[in-house]
Amino acid sequence: DLWSHLITRFVFNHASIEEMRKTQTLPPPSTFSRFTTNLIHHLPDFEAMNLTLIKQLIELIPHFGKTLIFGECIIEIPHNKEGASSKSLPSHNLADFGKKVLFEKKRHQIKRWFGYRLHYILDGKTGLPLILKPTPASISSHQQALKFLTHLKSLFPTLLTRSSYAVGDTAYDNEKFIR
Repeated sequence: DLWSHLITRFVFNHASIEEMRKTQTLPPPSTFSRFTTNLIHHLPDFEAMNLTLIKQLIELIPHFGKTLIFGECIIEIPHNKEGASSKSLPSHNLADFGKKVLFEKKRHQIKRWFGYRLHYILDGKTGLPLILKPTPASISSHQQALKFLTHLKSLFPTLLTRSSYAVGDTAYDNEKFIR
């Protein structure tokens, strides 16, 4: 259920879990915090399972990987002014402060938070994650983009040759990434 909430958050471009609370009944923030901690702790296991699944899908579905979606999800962690998580929450050694400029209707707003960014590459047709990479909040998508492509190419060499489209926000709009 937490996966569906996180996926809903970035599919519908909600700024935060708190914004989603206005329209949905969600678990408390500490639940997402524990989920994030567990995801980071078990990421190698998740990546191994996902690698096997994606390799099978590349063989079975001809259009799989034709459109790639690049993006990120902001994961906020409740904290005190110094950035430390409250005592009731799990330890977040990798969490730090991040900022992102959000553009809305000729205006921009700066979003600041303590926590993580979950960077991702999804298959555009199925929405399945090809790569998920949680990082401290200070690591931007722009910093991760070329590393992601290199990693994707090493994991699935034929996938980039079958890809026709790549979709992402302005963080991916740079010459090196486009080439």
